[in-house]
Amino acid sequence: MKKFFKSIGWVTLYFFVAFICQAMSGMIVAMVIGVKEGFAAASKNQAVDQAKLTADITAKVMQRLDLILLIAVVSAALIFMLIFKLKKENLIKLCNFSKVGMRDIGLLTIVGVSASFILNIVLSSLQGLEALKKFFEAHEKVTSSLLAGNNIVFTVFVVSIAAPLFEEVLFRGMVFNEFRKSVPVTWAILLQGAVFGLYHMNVLQGVYASVLGILFALLYIWTKSLWAPITVHFSLNLTSAAMAKISHYSVSSPVTSAIFIVCCLGLTAGIWGIWKKRKQEKAYSLSDNYSSLAQ
Repeated sequence: MKKFFKSIGWVTLYFFVAFICQAMSGMIVAMVIGVKEGFAAASKNQAVDQAKLTADITAKVMQRLDLILLIAVVSAALIFMLIFKLKKENLIKLCNFSKVGMRDIGLLTIVGVSASFILNIVLSSLQGLEALKKFFEAHEKVTSSLLAGNNIVFTVFVVSIAAPLFEEVLFRGMVFNEFRKSVPVTWAILLQGAVFGLYHMNVLQGVYASVLGILFALLYIWTKSLWAPITVHFSLNLTSAAMAKISHYSVSSPVTSAIFIVCCLGLTAGIWGIWKKRKQEKAYSLSDNYSSLAQ
């Protein structure tokens, strides 16, 4: 029990650092925008309308969520590196960035793309439910603001590369491995999934993020490499960002139904392929052990 509370303490610290970095990054960007807007008004000798100025600053801050997220990711990463240096632990070694073969990369990409399509179609099918209306409104506000940046390349980089890389190091590399020190692996998987969902600070996004977090942890265990969940996370976020920019799906469409079925098959095949390889590797390892004992 003492080990478990120690793990809870470390995980709470990691979560607190990530949350504070996001809050501070938002404040910094808001201050810069506020100063810029204030000087712009002063240079025109205009009386400052505080209500209008506040509204303008808020709107522009919401349009720069990609920049806020990048600043938060970089600052939190630097703090985590310092924490692990003080703990005298090697964060890179703990995460285990072992090489992943091209076959597995292909399967993992299929898993990520398929999961993205399935998630978007399921969310679209539930969007009309009155009981979930306020949750969808909050979810839509965050996702649309995050993709509202003027520089699409920068936005895609942050959403599809920087954020997934940071989140996998944090939740699978740090949080999951911390829980593994004190609880059985099944509980570690569930706990890190719950923390991953909580991190998103949105009920709807938190629910499906928890499920995805469990999948990411399983892939991490099966491949023994953090590159596995990173690859799925990359492809999932990139696909979701692309779909949000170019189209919306009609759930009643026969084409959408066909896409859903194909993606379910793709998701299943991809996960099964990764799991099967892991089982084969365990069998080969066991065979090698028997051979060495016989000799």
